[in-house]
Amino acid sequence: MEIKVITAEEITEVERESIKEIFFAASSKKEFSSDEAKDKFFNTWCGQYLVNYPEYFLFAKKDGDLLGYCCAHPQSQMALEEFKVPGQSNFKEYFKEFPVHLHINCHENSRGMGIGRILIESQAQIFKKGIHIITDRKADNYGFYQALGFSFEVESNFKGHSLLFMGRRA
Repeated sequence: MEIKVITAEEITEVERESIKEIFFAASSKKEFSSDEAKDKFFNTWCGQYLVNYPEYFLFAKKDGDLLGYCCAHPQSQMALEEFKVPGQSNFKEYFKEFPVHLHINCHENSRGMGIGRILIESQAQIFKKGIHIITDRKADNYGFYQALGFSFEVESNFKGHSLLFMGRRA
C-alpha cells in the first residue's frame, strides 16, 4: 500500500494520541517536572497547531499507521501573537518572504524513507509561497532541510541557544 497524506480532520482520536509518541520521541527535551509541564511543552510546539489549524496539520499514513506529521501556521507574523512560540520573533523580518512556518517530525521507524520529503512537498503545494523552519545548524535535520531547498539561512541567539531560520522560496 502506498503512503497517503491526510489532514488532522481525517484522523481518529486514537491516532491523535500517536502524535504525542512521535513528538516526544523526536524531541530533544526528555525530562519534565510534571505531567502538566509535559502537556504545556507539547501544546507550545505541536498541540496548538492541531487545535487551531487542523487543515494544515498533515499526516503520512501507511497501512493504518501514522508515520509522521508536518503542521503549518499559514501566517508567521500572526503566529507571534497567537502561539507565542519561543524564539520565533527573532526572525520576524523574514516572514514577508517566508510567511509559512512548518514543524515536522517522523516516527523513528519511518526516518530515511522519504516521509519528511512527502510531507514538506505537500505543504509547499498547499501554500505556494515561501516556507520556513527553525532548527539548529548542529541538528541532525540540517542536511535534510538543505536537500529540500531550504537555502536561505539566518542564525540568531535565543536564551543561550543558537537558532537557525531556514527558508525555502516558492
